[in-house]
Amino acid sequence: IPTTTGNATNTAFAWSNETLVPADSDSATATVVDSADLILSMAGPSSAVISETITYTIAITNAGDVNQTGVNANATLPAALTNVSGVTGKAVLCIDAGLGGPDTTLICALGTIAPGATVFITVTAVPSAAGPVATTSSVSGLVADPDLSNNNDAVITVVSSSFGFVPNLGYLAAATGREDEIF
Repeated sequence: IPTTTGNATNTAFAWSNETLVPADSDSATATVVDSADLILSMAGPSSAVISETITYTIAITNAGDVNQTGVNANATLPAALTNVSGVTGKAVLCIDAGLGGPDTTLICALGTIAPGATVFITVTAVPSAAGPVATTSSVSGLVADPDLSNNNDAVITVVSSSFGFVPNLGYLAAATGREDEIF
């Protein structure tokens, strides 16, 4: 495993039993490049109730071997989620990008993330309408990232108008003495 960046050359020799001089040799050169592989994962509730605050957690890890600089994370929440706010573990507030349209896009300027470090972002919102809502997040940085496929994630939350409590109908019938009625 190379320990520095730049060109690394490997040379192999083939020897014969008849001479002490190499019979053949070959070399290969590879360029070793540092990388800062950002990995983003997002967690949140699969269900929620209108007017109850919900929380999404975004984790961003630098799985590379150098500092990732200029890191920005975005979280896009649909119009059905209101009172949106975000804060990071680095004591950085996320700001509304003000892109217009019905959705809210938060931008979190995270700065530098060291190799092996993880930064967490907590996003809260209040659902204002029933139905499924998809919240997405993404991350980018200034240092080359060898795998962009793990730089985004999404959570779908199904919002209902109530807790969805369905009473035990047999219990109601027995309690009221009206077993012939449908509740």
